[in-house]
Amino acid sequence: MSGKSYTEKVSAAIVDYQFENFPPEVVSMAKNGVIDLLGAGIGGSALPEAGIIHGFAEDSGGRPEATVWGKWNRCGYLDAAMANGYQSHILEMDDVHATACEHPGVSVIPAAVATAERYHLSGKRLIEAITAGYEAEIRVGEALGTSHYYFWHTTCTGGSFGSAAAAGKLLDLTYDEMADALGSAGSQSGGLWQFLEENAMTKYLHCAKANYNGMLASELSKRGLTGARKILEGERGLLRATSTTENPEKYFETCGKEYRILSAGYKPWPSCRHTHTTIEACLNLKEKYGIMVEDISHIQVDTYLTATQVAKNNADFDNVRAAKFSISYCAAIALTCGEVTVSAVNDLVFDRRIRSLVARTAVSVAEDMEAYRPEKMPARVTVRMKDGTVCSDLVLLPKGEPANPLTDEEIDKKYMSLAEPVVGGEKARLLLERCRRLEELCDAADLFRGFS
Repeated sequence: MSGKSYTEKVSAAIVDYQFENFPPEVVSMAKNGVIDLLGAGIGGSALPEAGIIHGFAEDSGGRPEATVWGKWNRCGYLDAAMANGYQSHILEMDDVHATACEHPGVSVIPAAVATAERYHLSGKRLIEAITAGYEAEIRVGEALGTSHYYFWHTTCTGGSFGSAAAAGKLLDLTYDEMADALGSAGSQSGGLWQFLEENAMTKYLHCAKANYNGMLASELSKRGLTGARKILEGERGLLRATSTTENPEKYFETCGKEYRILSAGYKPWPSCRHTHTTIEACLNLKEKYGIMVEDISHIQVDTYLTATQVAKNNADFDNVRAAKFSISYCAAIALTCGEVTVSAVNDLVFDRRIRSLVARTAVSVAEDMEAYRPEKMPARVTVRMKDGTVCSDLVLLPKGEPANPLTDEEIDKKYMSLAEPVVGGEKARLLLERCRRLEELCDAADLFRGFS
């Protein structure tokens, strides 16, 4: 394999994927990924921002090939995947990967589900495709690294590879066709972080287009379109253009020997993942010391550089989108409420007590925190009380990471909390039950049977 390009190594591994060879934990992880993203997508479908993509999908017309989650109308499968990817990112509750700096599920699962719906493929095939998509996207994201992530939203750049792999697996692409599809997907990679500087909504579009780009690449590869095999490491490839990672080849050495889907994590709180260790530290302090916010003099958050670059609207936010990327806002919610829920994050942006606490919070990059990167996502929260008492807590990895996982029951509870308010308990529970038996489905379209 040493003479193969990076995309060829990935292709060789995922083309050979068969459900029957998967360890039980891989099957479980794929099903949890579907459940987790459906919750985020259905929850997001009810928000005003989702109406933008819904209107576009409806106006585009086309054959009723796949389902828009939460709305339950059917449209062309490319449009359905775009809409589902877009709306699944609005709540900031979709899954994450720490070292790849991306949300793999939102760029893989909409493409996989829509393609499986269109071609009436089984739940087992869908699980194969999701596993293939995570494999490609996570390895590419890890290779691109944090230098890429400063300018580029890896969920979009790496996500195009993930959706191509997922769709290509369902289309039964050959080894050569899969490598071509990944090459064409990589050539379409985009997604700059400038939207964060201006509090624009483009982040959702990144997730939509990652699905579309990869699906299109795989469909055209099936029809004979060739792609650059060295789209990653080539002279004019993605790594040379957008990354300074040293020895990126190490991220492709274990292709076919391990499953990268097992290294993904799930988010318990509706905010940027880079705020989550701060949130967890604050919740720990609240529980341990019974902190009352009116008694707080000052809060110091010490964390790593990337957290301050992405979750940077620490005191400069005027809507929910920006607040979800404010470490100090998320800390204030956790210390005030003792929990961080969708309703709290959405409703307390202009709350006086929260704003007062934000004003008493400082966020800094600490050398000892930076030393843990990129394997950890550390945050140390120190709270100084007005009576001089000082308490502190350090969290290295947030709840939901593989080393500190959410249980199946916790994922189901999270799903129900997001889906039930939108579609009602009966439909939400029915869909959850079908996902838990995903490998038994003969036709992926049956996931949503009776919902329209």
